[in-house]
Amino acid sequence: MSRRHTVFGCSLLLMFVTVAQNAVAQTPAMSPAARAYLDAALDTLESAVIRRDTVSWRSVRDSAFTLAAGAQTTRDTYSAIAWALQRGNKHGFLQAARPGAVHTIVASNIGYVHVPSWSGAGAALADSLQSAITAMAAANVCGWIVDVRGNGGGSMWPMLAGIGPLLGDTIVGAFGSGEDADRWFYKDGLSGILHANGKLDTISRATTASGSLTVRIWC
Repeated sequence: MSRRHTVFGCSLLLMFVTVAQNAVAQTPAMSPAARAYLDAALDTLESAVIRRDTVSWRSVRDSAFTLAAGAQTTRDTYSAIAWALQRGNKHGFLQAARPGAVHTIVASNIGYVHVPSWSGAGAALADSLQSAITAMAAANVCGWIVDVRGNGGGSMWPMLAGIGPLLGDTIVGAFGSGEDADRWFYKDGLSGILHANGKLDTISRATTASGSLTVRIWC
């Protein structure tokens, strides 16, 4: 190898090391709550795995804390815990509680609510969305942003039951078109299907729904 190639290779290595060191230096320290949560999870995992003697737990623990570097909340450690779980039992998986609606008020009077993907029983999501809308309506917001970015799908019924107050008691969509199409409805915390023959199927409900809720749609 020529001197020029050797110098170039050393320069690249030095640049890589410098970038890596800067990245580590910029990573915030793990919060005490996240560290304690991950520590307890790993302790539980080590004691519960059937073939625990076949696993190098010191190595797993060190790697898990490296993966969770910078974690500030317990949720931030979930990926590291899921990874450690696979080291102890390849058939294991982490079933974490799913987050509900994220909401805030922007520009002093605009309500923002994010609708996450959802599957399975939906009362928790519907309640979370309705509670978010109720809280912001009480703060006199007069415009709304419903954010579905990152929503990969799932059951739309709890989503519809949750954001229903922004739509009003009405038909909001349909499977197909024409007189024979089954239509989606929202009414006072309930979402479901209004069939062409007049039959009404309620699929999801928000248990926290309030018929007296007044929502300002326009500023």
